[in-house]
Amino acid sequence: MDITQPDLDPRVRIGHVHLKVSNLDHSLKFYCNVLGFKLKQKISNQAAFIAAGLTFLWKTDMDNRIAYQESRNAYIETATKQLDKQIKEIENLKRKRDELLSRMQVIQDLQGKRPIIVRVFDELVRTLPDGLFYTSLTKKSERVEIVGMSESNSRISALMRRFEESDWFTDPNLSNVSAADNQRAGYSQFNLSVKQQTPEPEGGDK
Repeated sequence: MDITQPDLDPRVRIGHVHLKVSNLDHSLKFYCNVLGFKLKQKISNQAAFIAAGLTFLWKTDMDNRIAYQESRNAYIETATKQLDKQIKEIENLKRKRDELLSRMQVIQDLQGKRPIIVRVFDELVRTLPDGLFYTSLTKKSERVEIVGMSESNSRISALMRRFEESDWFTDPNLSNVSAADNQRAGYSQFNLSVKQQTPEPEGGDK
């Protein structure tokens, strides 16, 4: 089926025509230099009248603005994801740092206590009289529970006096003295507890 355009009435006059263009300067060159229209008025970089106002050209950059904003939104979204990832990595590093510091503190505490333990054992050896030895040492809170063997009760008394004179021990308490088994004939088994203390530094305030 043929579709024909109806002829315009000769009396019809076109007042003006709006044409939307993507590049105003390029379109002006075409209409003016190629088709012979004359530029009558140019409104900034957005619109222009040519050929005595018969044709109105305007430039819109809305599509360009939308595309630009979409690209900015995509960039912001990507940057936000990267920032969230970096924040998570920083939080993991902080958590690992805190764990490491906690472990270091435990090690430092143990190292700080090591000299005290060494001094305590040195003092236990120094206060030990001849003819007496220990078979068991147990630390309970601030007290040291001692089980030992002695050739005589006088040596146990000597041990208690040495504890009383010691800077590292105080308050000795003898709880039991009994004859040893047949394998250790001639010895007495004793149970004794003594309080451990840390001597004050020389010249320190009391």
